[in-house]
Amino acid sequence: MARLDEIIPYTKYCPISRSVCKLKACEDEVDFLREKYTELPDNDGVELYDGSKIKLIGPDLGILVAKAEHRYPILQRHNEQLRSQGKREFAVKSAIIPSRLDWALFEACNTRMLGNRLTTSHIFRDEKVCGMGLLEPGATVWKTGRTTGQTKGKVNDVGVIIWKDGFTTEEVAVISSFSGSRSSLFADNGDSGALVFCMANSLEAVGLVVGGSESQVPCWVAVTPLWAILEDMKLMTGMDVKFCTEC
Repeated sequence: MARLDEIIPYTKYCPISRSVCKLKACEDEVDFLREKYTELPDNDGVELYDGSKIKLIGPDLGILVAKAEHRYPILQRHNEQLRSQGKREFAVKSAIIPSRLDWALFEACNTRMLGNRLTTSHIFRDEKVCGMGLLEPGATVWKTGRTTGQTKGKVNDVGVIIWKDGFTTEEVAVISSFSGSRSSLFADNGDSGALVFCMANSLEAVGLVVGGSESQVPCWVAVTPLWAILEDMKLMTGMDVKFCTEC
């Protein structure tokens, strides 16, 4: 869903009021998605120029249950959790500056039920993420994303992002463990939503990739703490949402 929201404004399918420039690569990707997924007249879909909507329903994905994109102060509470465990805290500039919460919840198809197994990982191949942890300054983390695959990074501290809509947020910043070309980034366009995990006694899920800053050196990636995502899902849906730790 986030990918469609991102590329549609640059295609012939977007509403006139949001029309920007037309990029053939984006139009080709939307055409591909229209062929791959079922189009339904549903209010949760992404609206196209012709008035139809794309709802991400396909044999290899599942059904969209809920989604949200808003901002809320979470880093001060994250520090409180770190402090209770005797861990180093983030240098949060203000308790009232929000962070971005951007998620989608799917009822997954059986083909997606892999038991938290890292099937595409070349380091942790077929190992399972069996617990939840906290993003901690200085910690080494990994992620497996759609664009850049598996990458290794280091939790730096807190970074400030000014988003395209003009809003400013504070986010946990992760930088790549390797320097050099763009291919060495911890994450890139298309990796949003990738699970970020660390190695403690076992592999633990700690956050989701939500964005990044390309204007600063070194380039860094914004990661939202996983506990905050799950808490927001519970609040927005009324459902008891948990990370599966039964491995």
